[in-house]
Amino acid sequence: MRTTRALWACSAVPLAAISVAAQDNATSVKALEFQTPKNGMTQQYETGRKAKVAWHKQQKDTNALWVLQVLTGENTGSYIVGRSAQHWADFDKPAVSDAADEEDCNKVVAPYVEKRTASYYETMPKVHL
Repeated sequence: MRTTRALWACSAVPLAAISVAAQDNATSVKALEFQTPKNGMTQQYETGRKAKVAWHKQQKDTNALWVLQVLTGENTGSYIVGRSAQHWADFDKPAVSDAADEEDCNKVVAPYVEKRTASYYETMPKVHL
């Protein structure tokens, strides 16, 4: 009887490890917003964008927000504002409410933006190099 319990206990550890590894390969979501400043308002947009990042820090936002500038290609002059390594459930309870985030954005960034396009990308954990 003790041998059977020991075998069960020993087999439970690898199963738990496999379960944890499977969770590490869970699908993650990248939330990206492509923003194009109005013609001649790039400086104002960048100033507003810096203020927006500071606002997120002030709100103790736990999700890192990053900004990329598109330097070449079809969307040259646009910016990509995003978050990565999120899961769909994270969008149900964001660290900062969507309403407060949008209200602040409308004050410091939106007046200088010609076009905003939100996109969501999902990783494919079983398809990788």
